[in-house]
Amino acid sequence: MSPTVQQLSSNTTAAPLALPSRDVPPIGFALLPARGPAGRLRDAVLRRMSQLLLGRRLDAVTAEVRASLDLPAARVGALESFYSPQLVLAHGVPELEYPRSDLPLHVHFVGHLAPPPSGRPLPPWWSSLPDDRPLVHVTQGTYDVDPADLLLPSLEGLADAPVTVAAATGGAELPADRVPGNAHQAGFLPYDSLLPRTSVVVTNGGWGGVLASLAAGVPLVVAGGTLDKPEIARRVAYSGAGLDLRTGRPKPAAVRAAVERVLAEPSFAERARAVGESLARHGGAATAADLLERLAETGAPVRRDEEDPWTSVR
Repeated sequence: MSPTVQQLSSNTTAAPLALPSRDVPPIGFALLPARGPAGRLRDAVLRRMSQLLLGRRLDAVTAEVRASLDLPAARVGALESFYSPQLVLAHGVPELEYPRSDLPLHVHFVGHLAPPPSGRPLPPWWSSLPDDRPLVHVTQGTYDVDPADLLLPSLEGLADAPVTVAAATGGAELPADRVPGNAHQAGFLPYDSLLPRTSVVVTNGGWGGVLASLAAGVPLVVAGGTLDKPEIARRVAYSGAGLDLRTGRPKPAAVRAAVERVLAEPSFAERARAVGESLARHGGAATAADLLERLAETGAPVRRDEEDPWTSVR
């Protein structure tokens, strides 16, 4: 008998994995996994604090929602119950995660779930971009779009640098006197045309934009200040594919120093290309579809082929 929809459970992560692990600190602290006995004790204490402070509130909400849908009580805490026990499609690759010896076998990395090309036209200034200067793309995404956070500091810091800046404002228009002569602005820019020509992306750390940049082999400077963005910034730095500015509102000089370092040190571009190759290998939407079909056919947890504990690739 084929399984019903109610018997199947899968979900896709739209951010780095927040699934609790004995090997990593809890999500939200933007900390690297600690080393040594004292560090492991630190992470254990933080995991316990997170469960007490956040988990209990989420447990109550989860129980209420499940009861309203006539679902049985969750068998695990809310921090775990957000994840399917049958199939988790992790949006990303191991290179952007910390090593976990206890990652469940039904968690599969599927690379970049890239949207189709937007078809958005290029701005008029695109055809006049010089070929003899690195192109730096600056974006604040579409959620936290106060230009004072990242756009304006970046434009100021890079104003007299030997680069060309393409700034995406998220729909707004910056005052002309705040856009230096080596910079251009547009509300949105088509990444399929922009990223192949870009040398560095300066971003607030949205997961989709980070993965798109790395899929194109472009290194990053990340200024993550809200939501999951500090965690994403730490993972980019951990991967070696970019720098974490450790703030969502960097100083102009900090942006310039970071961009200059990424341009000067080939290792950042090399690691970005390596992560991009891994994103491609993991298959994206095609892999995700295959895994979902396997779940629909069997109704059983879809396990990874390898039985060894998963570890991050550096």
